[in-house]
Amino acid sequence: MPITEANPNHNNRDIIYQPHPTQWLFHKSKARTKVLVCGRRWGKDRASIMEMIWTILWLLKNRNDPTLVPQVHAWYVAPTYNMGKQAYRELDEFTKRMGIQTYHNKHDFVIEILKNAIIEIKSADYPDRLKGTGLDVVVITEAALIKPDVWYESIRPTLASAGRLGKAIINSTPKGKNWLYDMFIAGQDPEMKKKGIIESFNFPTWFNPLIPPEEIEEMRRTMPPHKFDQEIAAKFTTDDLYVFSQYTYTHFNLVPAEPEPNAIYFAGVDWGRKYDYTAVAIIRWYPALDVYHVVDYLLLKDMEFADILQRTVDILAKWKPKSVTVEINAAQDIFYTEIQRRLKEMRLGIEVLPFRTTAKNRDSLFDVQILRFAEDKLFWIDAPEVKEQYRNVYWDGLKYKHTSGENGHDDIVVATGLALYGAEEQRSELKRRSSMDWYII
Repeated sequence: MPITEANPNHNNRDIIYQPHPTQWLFHKSKARTKVLVCGRRWGKDRASIMEMIWTILWLLKNRNDPTLVPQVHAWYVAPTYNMGKQAYRELDEFTKRMGIQTYHNKHDFVIEILKNAIIEIKSADYPDRLKGTGLDVVVITEAALIKPDVWYESIRPTLASAGRLGKAIINSTPKGKNWLYDMFIAGQDPEMKKKGIIESFNFPTWFNPLIPPEEIEEMRRTMPPHKFDQEIAAKFTTDDLYVFSQYTYTHFNLVPAEPEPNAIYFAGVDWGRKYDYTAVAIIRWYPALDVYHVVDYLLLKDMEFADILQRTVDILAKWKPKSVTVEINAAQDIFYTEIQRRLKEMRLGIEVLPFRTTAKNRDSLFDVQILRFAEDKLFWIDAPEVKEQYRNVYWDGLKYKHTSGENGHDDIVVATGLALYGAEEQRSELKRRSSMDWYII
């Protein structure tokens, strides 16, 4: 199907979409299934949407089969309802501006093209609702976030209907090695490409000429290396990447120390549940070099609540940090409240900061440490049990996890991240007010 045939109204296309060079490589492929693995902001959704529209227009121009109702049927499948909503907005706007939309329903996420084609926006949240229909074309966006059964059991059979084109456009940023990786590898097979069965493409963000090079370099500087490789360079990262392991051999070499006058300390507390440790990390910040040293810690388990609370308060009273950041949720609020009350009664001037953990912000506690280790700005005392926890943490392409079993914990890693969170929140003001007397290492 030539691109020029797919879109007979060339001028309208140029108004809303001018493919950059690597987008054209994708469009020119004649494969029935196209797998597009790209870095963020490369333009994979825009390319996929336009490929679908062009395919629909080509079919409307070249097909006349009265047995097919609707004449052309297409789906756009997103991992979640909210992601699908954004796709609907774009499709609605583009088809209106191209003058080809004849009906739309914003509640059901349906768009009609030239009275004879239907585009439906679907969510992969409910795979059973993705069955029973024959399709001419389907776009699956952010496929790495979708379970493999959604493709193999629900969507793929819809492309086998008699009389339907059965074309698939699968796009995503990689998230580890999963079913998307398998599809990508299949699309690299020269024989599969030659036969027009499947072809895959892999483009990093910087292949989009509209992204300034300085943006790429800023992201390279500020993102953890494995996340830059995945999100920007569009690389399939190694399964279960142990992100801290290398640093346990190079950055855990400090000797234990005692509190020093005028030194700046911060603390983090991860209160343990039934099978976890309660962890406390004390870090010292050196403003002149912007370096952090973890100078003391606690790992407490199998103790009564009152004893854990007292040990925590004791180490905070010893180091007198500027702030202590405490992880909280519904079950942990009492621990936060009690620490706050005890420290207030002791009049130590320690600010108690709550950190309400979510699936999204929890990753930031790991990200900040990876960046600081990589910059040689975070060092730990040599503590075997701590190194063991850091070596247990891995990235699976979607989130940070820790190994299971007797030694499968990450409590001190979280506590250190909480301490760094408090430090990063306050250090700008402290550095502005600091005197050179503080700049002592």
